[in-house]
Amino acid sequence: DQRGTVAFCDRISESQVSIAGVPWPTYKLIALAVGLSVLVGVGIATASAAPAVLSAAASTTVVWIILGSMSWLN
Repeated sequence: DQRGTVAFCDRISESQVSIAGVPWPTYKLIALAVGLSVLVGVGIATASAAPAVLSAAASTTVVWIILGSMSWLN
């Protein structure tokens, strides 16, 4: 059901987390967590830094842009 997905993304885009007194949108923290997960996973799978860093950067960017653009739709 797409309505459930949109509602979930709406809740993500509206919420913020305070880190050191600075409010961060939740979608940015989710993107960073995805990037860290990809970095560790690809790093373990390939035992090489280059593909791990490149894939982590790409996945972080994609999640950041997609969730960020959904926050602008509200």
